[in-house]
Parts: sequence; C-alpha cells; structure tokens
Amino acid sequence: MAEKQIRTSSTIDMVGYSTGDIANSLVLNTFAAFAMLFYTKALGLNPAWVGVIMFSSTGWDAISDPIMGHITDNTRSRYGRRHPYMLAGGLIMVASFFFFWTVPTAFLTNKVLLIAYLMAINLMLRTGYTIFVVPYTALGFEICQDYNGRTKLQSIKIIVIMLANFAGPAMAWVLFFPEVKGASRAIFVSSNYFKMGAIFSLVSLVAILFMLFYTKKDIRDSRTMKLGGASVKDFFVDMKEIITDRYFRWVFVYAFFVTIGIVLVASLQMYVYEDFMVLSPGQKTCTHGGTMVGMMLGAIFASIFAKRFDKKGTVYIGGLLSVVSGVVLASLFLPGILKPGNTPAVVIFALLNGLYWFGNGVMAPVSMSMIADVSEINEIKTGINKDGAYAAVYSFSNKLSQAGAMLVTGFCLSMIGYIEGVDIIQPQEVTMRLLTVAFMVGPLISLIALVVIKLYPVNEGVLQKIRSNGQ
Repeated sequence: MAEKQIRTSSTIDMVGYSTGDIANSLVLNTFAAFAMLFYTKALGLNPAWVGVIMFSSTGWDAISDPIMGHITDNTRSRYGRRHPYMLAGGLIMVASFFFFWTVPTAFLTNKVLLIAYLMAINLMLRTGYTIFVVPYTALGFEICQDYNGRTKLQSIKIIVIMLANFAGPAMAWVLFFPEVKGASRAIFVSSNYFKMGAIFSLVSLVAILFMLFYTKKDIRDSRTMKLGGASVKDFFVDMKEIITDRYFRWVFVYAFFVTIGIVLVASLQMYVYEDFMVLSPGQKTCTHGGTMVGMMLGAIFASIFAKRFDKKGTVYIGGLLSVVSGVVLASLFLPGILKPGNTPAVVIFALLNGLYWFGNGVMAPVSMSMIADVSEINEIKTGINKDGAYAAVYSFSNKLSQAGAMLVTGFCLSMIGYIEGVDIIQPQEVTMRLLTVAFMVGPLISLIALVVIKLYPVNEGVLQKIRSNGQ
C-alpha cells in the first residue's frame, strides 16, 4: 500500500455512486417510519407481535451480512466482485418492498396467516437488502481511499439519503395520507400504504439501475485478483480476524449503541407526532422533514469538522448536540412547560428534534469512514482486500442493534399500555409514558457511545504512519 497510489474520487463520481442510497433510503426509512404504524393501526396487530416480526427479520439480516461479505470478497468474475450481487439483491429488495405493503385479502381475516405472511415478506426484504447493500458499501470503500475523502463520500451518501427521505417518507404524509373529513384518520387506511409502497418501489428500482450503470467503470475483473479462501473454515478465520482487530472493535461497539438510539427514537417519534403532538399532515411533513434537513446539514458539517477536529473530535461534537437537544425536549414537554396543540410548541418541538438529528448526521458518516480506514490497515498488514467483510461486520453491528431496538420498541409500546387498533385515542397517561421513553432514551445511549469511541486509536497521523511503514 505504501507504493500503491491512493485512489481518490471526484465529487460527481461520489454523487453518482451515492444514488444507490436513494433506494436504501426509500426502503429502510419508509420501513422505519411507517411499518409499526401500518401493522398496529391499519392491520390491527399487537405491537409486541410486530416487535417479534421485525426483530426476527432484522436479526436474520444481521446474521447474513458477514456471510455476504465473505462471498462478495471472494467472488471471481469478469464483472467484478460487487456488481452482480448489487443487481440481484436490488431486484429482490424492490420486489419484496412492494409486497410488504400489499397484503392479500385472504390473510387479513386470519391473524396467524397474517403474521406468517408478514414474517415471510420481511425475511425476503431483508435478504435482498443484504445482497445489495454489503457489496454496495464495499464498492464505496474501494472507489475512494483518501482519509478525508472517505468522510466526504460518506457525507454525500447521507445527504442523498436525507434528500430521498425528505422527498419520500417525509412528504408521504401529505402525498399519501391526506385527512378526509368524516372518514377514518388516514393512517388507519391500508390503501394509502399501498400507494406509497408502489411509487417508492418504482423510484428505488430506477435509482439502483442508474447507480449500476454509472459505476460500471469501477468494475474490476476479479478472476486474477489475490483473494482469500472461500471455504467455510476461511469464513470463520476472516470473522475472527475482524472481530479481534483492535482498531475495529471500538467502532463496532460505538456503532452498535448509536444505531440503537437512532432506531428507537425514529420509531417512537412517529407515535409522538400522532398521539401526543397530534400534528396535522402538513405539520408532520414539516417536522419529519426537519429531521432529514437536520441530518443532511449534519452530514455537510461532518466533512468540515473532520478536517479541523479529526474524526473522533467530530463524533464528540455530534454526540453532544444530540444529548443536549434530547434533554431540552424532555425538560420542556414532560413538566408541561410546553403543551401540544399550539404553534409555538410545534415549532420548538420541530427545531429541537431537528437538532437531535443534526447531531446524528454528524456522527453517522464519520463512523463508516472509520471502518474504511480500519479495512485499509488490515489490507496493508495482510495484502488481501477484505472491504466486503469489514463492511458486512459493521453492517452486522448496525442491524443487530436495529433488531434489538425494534424488539424493544414493540415491547415498550406494550409496557406503557399503548392500545392498538383503528380510530383509537390513547389515554393521556399513555402518551406521557411514550414521551418519557422517546425523549430520554436517545440522549442516554448517545452518552454511552461517546464513552466507547474515546478508546478508538486511529487518526490521520496514525494511518499515514502505518501506510509509510507498511505495518
């Protein structure tokens, strides 16, 4: 690596590659924002069962990631190690996402059949996502090896994700869930979810195909590459090597805690919009859209902060902003200083909520950039590129925490006494318990993550020294 030219990538190429995240955003963020609402309010499922379904499918997604990383790293093909899987996985992901919102009528009258259908379609969706996203992430590691350029690339990815999230899940409130006077509230109507799913599936498909076409110049014939072993034994050897990597372990644990906080807050905030703040569709769009704008701005500043404060310093800034915003929200709404139903409260709620996601927007691209650095260090030491495996184990950490967070979300809703079903108005004591969990969990977990990342030893100087010494 000391003698090899460090690959860089132009901004336009970073954007072209990042269009694949339009599909990632529409699929995963729509899932995170609306799946719990769809299952509990439109289909009438108990939230604990919903938590079990999501935990199982996301848990499988997490387990399959390292397997997919090993497969893509050791594939010999004239079309490279990444593109064939991105195409196959993308098609499976889009198709299953469409059927996620399209429940056959026969299953609606039988809860056992309904749960079985939802479990199957969730597993299919998560399998397709794994096959797509692991090689896609690894490709990003490969097209840009510059220390600060990696943060810029991951920041652009977050910006693209947030733009898609704003145009998709955020605008969904006004595009697909308009309130009709005298009818059931829009979130209880299953056909609204079907319309949303159909359009987002089509856009996701176009985004994936465009990204594959744009990055075809990055295809590297892997038939003559120096690759690791492809056996089951080699897989476990690789996993042990990565998990015991002293540089990697702290990013792994840090990402685990950050993702738990993000998923819990993202899932519960939708119920806060609906049951505590009682926002109109337009207010939901502005408030939810504000979280995307906040995270997008955070991603922009992440690249700027990283150049000045390095990557660990940038993480501290983002984490502290998230903690402060959550604490202030709790201190204003829990004692009743601000009450829902008036414009000033909605504006302050939206601004502070946006600040929480600004902090997450600062942290998210930096952690992925750290993984790319750690993967390069491993390649310097071993002579074998394992970007797919490192990306997969990092993704495993994220999805394991997502699975746990979704399970906890479902059981939290049950424990606070949340009542599922159509046209149900939640009692005040339930909404206050909901508020306590939603506002306090995020800051607490962010603090834990900041303690963990303090132990991460790599900075720009350390990486340059390793590159120079080759060890």
